[in-house]
Amino acid sequence: MITLKYRPEIDGLRAIAVLSVVGFHFFPELFNSGFIGVDIFFVISGFLITGIILKNLEAKKFSYSEFYSRRIKRIFPALILVLLTSYFFGWHYLSNLALESDVNLGLPFEDLGKHISAGVLFVSNFLLWAETGYFDQIADSKPLLHLWSLAIEEQFYLIWPVLLNTLWKYKSRIFVFMSVITTISFALSILTLRSDPAVAFYSPLTRFWELLVGGILAYRMRNKSSLCSNLANGLATGGLLLVVASLFVVEKSNFPGWWVLLPILGSLMVIAAGSAAWINRNILNNRVLVRLGLISYPLYLWHWPMLFGLSRFSASSGPQASAKLALFIICLAVSELTYRFVEKPIRLSKNSKPTVFRLCTVMAIVGGLGYATYFFGFEGFHISEYQRAKIKELKKISRLKGAADIYGYHSCFIYDQTQTPDMFVKNHCFDLLYPDNPKVFVWGDSHSAALALGLKPYLKSKKINLIQISSGWCEPTFNMQEKGTNIFCDQINSLAFDKIGKIKPEIVLMDSYWTRAMSSEYFYGGEEAYFPFLLKTLERIKSLGAKKIVVVGQIPLWKHGLPTMIYENFVAKNKSIPERTYFGIQNQSLELDIRMRSLKYPKDVSYISLKEFLCDHSGCRTMVGPHLETDILVWDRHGHLTGSSAKYITEKLVGPALLDLL
Repeated sequence: MITLKYRPEIDGLRAIAVLSVVGFHFFPELFNSGFIGVDIFFVISGFLITGIILKNLEAKKFSYSEFYSRRIKRIFPALILVLLTSYFFGWHYLSNLALESDVNLGLPFEDLGKHISAGVLFVSNFLLWAETGYFDQIADSKPLLHLWSLAIEEQFYLIWPVLLNTLWKYKSRIFVFMSVITTISFALSILTLRSDPAVAFYSPLTRFWELLVGGILAYRMRNKSSLCSNLANGLATGGLLLVVASLFVVEKSNFPGWWVLLPILGSLMVIAAGSAAWINRNILNNRVLVRLGLISYPLYLWHWPMLFGLSRFSASSGPQASAKLALFIICLAVSELTYRFVEKPIRLSKNSKPTVFRLCTVMAIVGGLGYATYFFGFEGFHISEYQRAKIKELKKISRLKGAADIYGYHSCFIYDQTQTPDMFVKNHCFDLLYPDNPKVFVWGDSHSAALALGLKPYLKSKKINLIQISSGWCEPTFNMQEKGTNIFCDQINSLAFDKIGKIKPEIVLMDSYWTRAMSSEYFYGGEEAYFPFLLKTLERIKSLGAKKIVVVGQIPLWKHGLPTMIYENFVAKNKSIPERTYFGIQNQSLELDIRMRSLKYPKDVSYISLKEFLCDHSGCRTMVGPHLETDILVWDRHGHLTGSSAKYITEKLVGPALLDLL
């Protein structure tokens, strides 16, 4: 198969891409837009692979078997090594750890097996799409999170050669065809971003356009002479400036969307400028950058599992910068060794068919091993009966399949944005069971829905009306200063304000995942800007006719989730589970409670501190009863109450407080 002339500046651009992604993962506070490196990779890949296909089609030497053999020899060796290494360390460490507890997750080692099999089949993007968003906190618990982009590339290359080869006889229409499907894919990305960000991020249909624009450039540049020096220099300079600018200005809260055009256009301009452009010749052709570009694929594969391992076993505050820097150097060394002794020798080997067969066989074995681990499970060896029993209970907690029993799904809680606000009317959430009795209006995100599991029966027993508007990820404020436009939450909260004004409840109870609502990644300015904003919201609620307001504070959180903390510090060590502990606690959640308690709230606004109720000098409560499976305080790392703990907190704290105010 004919290959393209080597352009070292493209490896220099690859280096910028991989350093951006690694920087984003290792030091997100410094490289908060580094995730755009993946989009640069897509453009480069689309340009090079399309260029190779076109060159061979023109020479009438294109072969499917040779094309896919080259892809296998390029992709499989390093990937197999990383997957096997991840499995080995997972066997030794994750198999005896408990749970990253959340919806759709199981024991970490089983979960690793599932993601290994998805990586082998190049469907990691679909699995992650079903489980979580790329920027969600729970994504940190996935040691193979980064394989989503590799999956999209390989899905593209299953389809693209066939389409190009089929359309080659209509040469004059190929450009039009490429332009049309690129436009459709980009339009889908824009349209789905607001309705379902996970689809926009992980779907191949919304990402293929990024590879296609590289392909369009390859088509337009084929057999073209070099650009004049002024134009080439202008393109390269402007393109690199766009790429660098995108590393600082792109917002992940509204990504990919329109923002992705910055790195995409910048990359296209750099490539289009050619090797003679001054920037490409003197900066991107730098020996260090070129070498980093050559090892970019193994570096991309290695960095995230290694960072996951460091973070997973570090202190609750997370790994220090010095440890991350040392790990980065190790990643570079391991990637260089992988490139030199694994990737390059196999990729350049001449004995192609046997090599490809062996690689496919080994990859199939790795995939089968991963799936078997996921399917058959793993209970651990040499453990006591006490440990086996507790692991079984923790495993049940971690495999909660949905929100039905947790939040009261299908009642007055919208779990995802596929539903609409009229659901609250259909489910009679505003109906008054006791028209002449007091009304308590519960408003907030999923935390308010979890608390309502205890509030509903409690208030009903007192013949007090409960009105509820709870919606996932929609904290109860104006939502006017969120990063990105959250139209869905605006609709939900506008409905809440409207109903408060019409019903004029005796009490409005607000509950939320406050640490997220106030985070700088979600809200401009972080806590300092949010507190005045919250107080302004409270004033507006009062002006609408609510007599009193109750703000329920942040529940104590654990870094990896309470079930995991319990296992690592007690069950794994064959120790009894304490009623209270500070092991693995997130200090941020405790500090936020102190800040919220100290606010100068308007008249008739009360603050309920869950931290004061659940924690004392010996620690924060882990269980509200003797049975771990049913009585654990919170079931996931986001701090959602279980049904038992919602009932406990309502009967012991929130319920009596509400009665005192009525």
